[in-house]
Amino acid sequence: MLIVNKLTKYYGADLVLKDISFSIGERDHLAIIGNNGAGKTTLLKAISGETDHEGNIELVGGFKNIGWLKQEIDEKFLEDTVFDFIEKGRNLKCIEDKINQTYISLSRPDISEKEEKILYGKIEELQNIFEQKGGYTIETDITKLAIGCGVNDILNYKLKELSGGQKSRVAFTQLLYSNPDVLLLDEPTNHLDKATKDWIMDYINNYRGAVISVSHDEEYLRATANKILMIDDKTRTGELFTNTYDEFLDIIRLRDEYFLKTFRNQMKKIEKVEAFIQKMEGTSGKRKKQAQSREKMLEKMKAEMIIAPQKSKKANISFDVETSTEKSPLSVSGLFFSYGSHTVLKNIDFSVYPNERFIIVGKNGAGKTTLLKLLNGLLKPQKGNINIWSKAIIGYYAQEQENILNFNRVIDEVMCPQYTEKQIRSILGRFNFSGDKVFQEVKTLSPGERSRLALLKLCMKKPNLMLLDEPTNHLDLVTKKILADALKDYQGTILMVSHDLEFLGDFKIDRMLMLPSGRIQAYDKDIVNRYYQEELMLKKDRKI
Repeated sequence: MLIVNKLTKYYGADLVLKDISFSIGERDHLAIIGNNGAGKTTLLKAISGETDHEGNIELVGGFKNIGWLKQEIDEKFLEDTVFDFIEKGRNLKCIEDKINQTYISLSRPDISEKEEKILYGKIEELQNIFEQKGGYTIETDITKLAIGCGVNDILNYKLKELSGGQKSRVAFTQLLYSNPDVLLLDEPTNHLDKATKDWIMDYINNYRGAVISVSHDEEYLRATANKILMIDDKTRTGELFTNTYDEFLDIIRLRDEYFLKTFRNQMKKIEKVEAFIQKMEGTSGKRKKQAQSREKMLEKMKAEMIIAPQKSKKANISFDVETSTEKSPLSVSGLFFSYGSHTVLKNIDFSVYPNERFIIVGKNGAGKTTLLKLLNGLLKPQKGNINIWSKAIIGYYAQEQENILNFNRVIDEVMCPQYTEKQIRSILGRFNFSGDKVFQEVKTLSPGERSRLALLKLCMKKPNLMLLDEPTNHLDLVTKKILADALKDYQGTILMVSHDLEFLGDFKIDRMLMLPSGRIQAYDKDIVNRYYQEELMLKKDRKI
């Protein structure tokens, strides 16, 4: 069992989490939910031991270790091969190095008998740990997991060569290889195609240990969660519900309705008492005493009144266009691209119509992000042509937000000559960056806040052609809906990669490009579902 008791966290003088308490046991699947910036990822960092905190965290009853799936793989590992990165999940190389170093110490000519005995004992202890962790079956164990997670064909690739979806699968494979008692999953379905997401949801539901997830993916939450921890971004406190996600939504809806109804009834009574007091103003004798009595009653009513639920401020997202796309904004012919000997895109041909909603569909690693980078000029095609209309203003939303500089302050990241500081502060406020928040370093923002910042920069560019690579990753449910509404009203052309079928269903998609085949057809949700289901069947055939 994992027990968290009164966990409190400050960053400097800023309160991030206050008195968070809960416990989970085997096969419990706890979902942590809350708005962007509420402290969800910080809570995972505290549980994993990555950040200090007040309060206690205990593993009891056979639970010994915690594994954490972060939202992004650390840059220091990008030169590693997939195999080497997965192997780091058990630190077996570190144990092997310690054994070798101990043997070197044994070879000293001046070693005493006592030291020799101690070192042999240390070697025996290390070898037992090495064997228990599967040190003699590393390749077999990793290959088996890699097949199940669908990364067996990229084990020799470097991490820097992978797509966002492939990196997510590799990170999940490493986590499973580490074999923890508690899984900490931070947005585990980001970047993933539907087939991989379905496979992971099935794996989690059959996981023997405990699982704690931070997610804004409602399909994932419905499929996996049996407990909900809701973090309030205003009070910084948490409330635990021992319910499924749909049951939790019903409870919150009914509770909000009750509080709102009670609040309105209280206000009516208060207004009635206030009206009586006002009517009796300036009177004397019995009426004055009645007014004084009602004033005391009013004070008590106000002190005891239930406050109506306070809704968090919503981002105000809208996309303006300076020049409409009267002509086809781009066309592609005979496009070819490869990474070394690995061909990603082959003979891709298509044109996009003015004001079209065009999506790119394909499994992880099929070349979707590569295609958007080629269209944005970040990569150069090895064969073929990309023709961009001369009046096209491209706005690019990068899946991993590499166009945002971590060392900048928020206000510096968006400052540009076309806007005054007052205008910039106003725009930042629309995206929920106000007060001291605008002076924070970008690296201190939550992933959801970084996503909002990336959308803000996109908005300021006023593009007539948007290239969007997984724009809903990290966004909370409310902001995701606001983004969908903004894209509905957008008067330009959209090319988008997204695995979020619910999000895509919120506005009309015209056509889709299927990768790797290059086939183009009218958008059909059933075809996309069937395409990913075929991928899922292949995964189930090789399920571990």
